[in-house]
Amino acid sequence: MLGMGSVEMALAYLLCLAASAFCVGYGILHWNDKGKTVEQTILVSKEEK
Repeated sequence: MLGMGSVEMALAYLLCLAASAFCVGYGILHWNDKGKTVEQTILVSKEEK
């Protein structure tokens, strides 16, 4: 399979490619998502005290 010595090696290769594609897709989908602002973080930390 794919010129590799064993099925396990081919599976590892394909899973690495799939994981890379997933990470790229996730990054593209969440590129401009806004996270918590500094003010929100400060307010949350003050409320916990």
